[in-house]
Amino acid sequence: MVFFLNERVIKIRGMCNHQDFAGTGTAVPDRVNEFRVRKLQEMGANAWRMSHNPPNPELLDFTDKLGMLVWDENRNFADNAQYYQDMTDLVKRDRNHPSIVIWSLCNEGGCMEGNSGAYNVAVKFNNIIKTYDSINTRPISAAQNADWESNGEISTALDILGINYNIGMYDNYHTFRPTQPIIGSETSSQVTDRGIYVNNATAGYVWGYDIQNSGVSWGSSAEAAWQPIANRTFVEGGFVWTGFDYKGEPTPYGWPDINSHFGVIDIAGFPKDVYNFYQVNWPEEKGYRIYLFPHWNWASGSHVDTWVFSNAESVELFLNGVSLGKKNQPSLGHVNWNVTYAPGTIQATAYVGTTVVATATRETTGAPEAIVLKERVVGTSGIRADGQDVAMVEVSIIDNAGRIVPTANNNIAFSVSGPGRVYGVGNGDPASHEPDKATTRSAWNGLALAHIQSTGAKGTIIVQATSNGLMAGVVQITAS
Repeated sequence: MVFFLNERVIKIRGMCNHQDFAGTGTAVPDRVNEFRVRKLQEMGANAWRMSHNPPNPELLDFTDKLGMLVWDENRNFADNAQYYQDMTDLVKRDRNHPSIVIWSLCNEGGCMEGNSGAYNVAVKFNNIIKTYDSINTRPISAAQNADWESNGEISTALDILGINYNIGMYDNYHTFRPTQPIIGSETSSQVTDRGIYVNNATAGYVWGYDIQNSGVSWGSSAEAAWQPIANRTFVEGGFVWTGFDYKGEPTPYGWPDINSHFGVIDIAGFPKDVYNFYQVNWPEEKGYRIYLFPHWNWASGSHVDTWVFSNAESVELFLNGVSLGKKNQPSLGHVNWNVTYAPGTIQATAYVGTTVVATATRETTGAPEAIVLKERVVGTSGIRADGQDVAMVEVSIIDNAGRIVPTANNNIAFSVSGPGRVYGVGNGDPASHEPDKATTRSAWNGLALAHIQSTGAKGTIIVQATSNGLMAGVVQITAS
């Protein structure tokens, strides 16, 4: 009960995702879809669960092109003629996409969990899939959070059982039905915000990275969720909830939050710290990796819980050149130190035996001095002069040494000359009420984003970003 890809046994290392993105809403330009696939792959992910509805077909074009596995999911599941037609349309539309490896019938409550008629409905949906995807090489699953062990329920109609959270069910269900493969259809639901290290319910920011606590009652931390999958051959893999933040579901807070905290990447495409747990542990390529956090801008005398992810044997921490001790690095885990802050440099050094194999450093920065603009190159630089394509321009607030200031929240104004316009803006702040369709946006913890769209003509687009007291940033984008 293992998953083979190109004759190799692999774990499915997946991310669930909704469709929306900062500055675009759900009308996501192609280049943004391509960026999202590539960004997850850079982290080591190899699969995308379309949650909880058929994706736009352009996204599937990119998963085909770039080689990302897809769990393609139906939305509505019941004994209903329209729902049967929806399933038919999904399969007929998507069946020629080679990236799709699993068809999914439904999600959680939509699976009619606890309903004795669920099995009969599942059989009808299965027949639709097998009729219109007649080669029948793709297994059928569903994402359930209850009623796994009920004979006659939906579980018995699935090729692979999808379990949302409930890590303890992996062994229980395997004992109950040992020949049926299992997959974690939703695993970690780790709530964190980029650059936030103290919970602040009033502001709507959350720091939830704790091996014992994901920040929500149902979920697990990245470490606690991945370890039981990695260590069980009968679990095919898992899908984290979620890869990217999205509008809505601001758990564990409410207003003024307006988007989720679940992503390993924020809604503007900037990685959070937890992204690096996966980037350290998921890639199949050999090599030693290390990641140190948080930033090193604190009040004098603060006690800073300082963490390291690494795949080496041990890690030593240094503050301004003085060792704070060496610790053994647990597999698929972390090491941490409680450090009394002093400005300067903190460095983590990873070892195999006595050999240094990787280092990571954080420095105390100066005050904000300037804006730096950089085009996110997605496949190729520049954009098509078709009136639709967009370039994503990353905005960084830096000090006089060129270091990103991790606490900077300066307001940024964008202007464009040449055949382009500002299509949308964002910054990853889950509680920001600034409009996404605007020519201004505050940086958040040192970063922001602007989408620049072609007007349809060829030429050079010049983007300028200004803010009171800061040196302006400029970047050129070619529309061709």
